[in-house]
Amino acid sequence: MSIGKICVLGSLNIDLVITTEKLPNIGETIHGIDADYLLGGKGANQAVAASRMGDATTLIGCIGSDTFGKKLLNTCKRKKCWRLILLRK
Repeated sequence: MSIGKICVLGSLNIDLVITTEKLPNIGETIHGIDADYLLGGKGANQAVAASRMGDATTLIGCIGSDTFGKKLLNTCKRKKCWRLILLRK
């Protein structure tokens, strides 16, 4: 296996983004109207940016074996914008 010109060792995580009709006041609980689960983490973001610049990029990181880990893996495979070396917990 060849490693890309750029190699990023970093984090991969899921960002949970909740859309609301307004910002809550301090201590206030409000209901969300939508939820998105997005690929995130400094390492993943840097690898995406490098690969979008056209450089061969490898991302080395660790994901869990839970639902979020599976979503991360599926998203990374679907985007196909960098090579992955993942450690599973």
